[in-house]
Amino acid sequence: MLGGYTPTEYLPILIFMVVATAFGLGSLLIGILFRPYRPYAEKLAPYESGNEPIGEPRTRFHVYFYVIAMLFLVFDVEAVFLYPWAVVFDA
Repeated sequence: MLGGYTPTEYLPILIFMVVATAFGLGSLLIGILFRPYRPYAEKLAPYESGNEPIGEPRTRFHVYFYVIAMLFLVFDVEAVFLYPWAVVFDA
């Protein structure tokens, strides 16, 4: 066991994550509940510039973009775990 960490030492991180998630979701929920809803014809139009839409609104993305996104997430998560590991083994 490296450093003798116990799960209770991660409790502040867990509390921070729960509070941050609750704050974000709470802010979105309050905004949705208290926003004014006044639809009119121009607001409900599918294209805001006033021009008629041309072509199919939904286009497919190439798989390459998803691969790039997954690689970014993998290396981003790796960096999150690599920094504390480097700090522990620096001593």
